[in-house]
Amino acid sequence: MTITLDATPRIVRSNEAKRLRASGRIPAIVYGTLAQPVAVSVDMHAFRSAFTEAGESTVVELIVDGTRIPTFVHALTHSTLGNHFEHIDFLAIDMSHAVQVDVPIVFIGVAPAERVGVVTKVLHDIHVSGLPSSLPHEIVVNLSSLVDLASNIRIKDLASIEGVTFGHDLDDVIVAVTEQVEDEPEAVVEAQEEPELAKGKKKEISEVAV
Repeated sequence: MTITLDATPRIVRSNEAKRLRASGRIPAIVYGTLAQPVAVSVDMHAFRSAFTEAGESTVVELIVDGTRIPTFVHALTHSTLGNHFEHIDFLAIDMSHAVQVDVPIVFIGVAPAERVGVVTKVLHDIHVSGLPSSLPHEIVVNLSSLVDLASNIRIKDLASIEGVTFGHDLDDVIVAVTEQVEDEPEAVVEAQEEPELAKGKKKEISEVAV
């Protein structure tokens, strides 16, 4: 699956990035297999749509002045409030060479073992390698196979993906069930009241030499 995104060359100068953001565009840089990095900008809404579909493991084909550049979204800078993107790094790639990326795991289903234990997700991404055109957008893991405390899902349990190699040990655990440990109630120590002295005063003790 390839997603296309129009990009416009930009001039790097003072306040240019701020002006672009104010006009609804995101400043970006393209580097990698190119002879030199290229500064571009992309439409904010178009990028959000493309990134939602592509993530960081699906090829985004940038169209710059009619030239198509296959890329990955390599890095994102968010605003302080996190509600919009400040800058994008696109990594230009060679479609004929294998690459390594982290593919997000999507957990589905309900684990019956939740009735007797705690489902612990050990991995949230799977490191894979393969040609860019073969890489999956996501890897789905179904939790319904977790039925008791002995249940787990390992790398070897994943369905194979043609042209893709998992960069993990086959026995690496993705998700496991652990026994639920209940917190023991803290022991309550009752404070002992000091014996009441006559007239509410403490008794004074003095040593008398014999």
